[in-house]
Amino acid sequence: MPRIELTKAAVERIKSTRLSRKIVYFDADIRGLMLEYRPTGMGTWYFRAKDECGKMKMIRLGLLAEMDVRRQRYEPMSYRSSWSKAEFWEM
Repeated sequence: MPRIELTKAAVERIKSTRLSRKIVYFDADIRGLMLEYRPTGMGTWYFRAKDECGKMKMIRLGLLAEMDVRRQRYEPMSYRSSWSKAEFWEM
């Protein structure tokens, strides 16, 4: 699972790559932000974190084709503020 800065340019490079299986990319700057990209050319944005009880939450933010990269980089901040005692993690 590669860890890269998920910028607009990086996402364009990912979209131009031919894949044989799905790959999950983790953002190097925003902990918990991830992009799952499949060989069909479809991608899905997710945000992963542990809530205050320690249970893992995986929130689907939207499809790659529907959402702007810049928006995805800032949307997880609202989830962080809603879980005041959350431990944010990445693989």
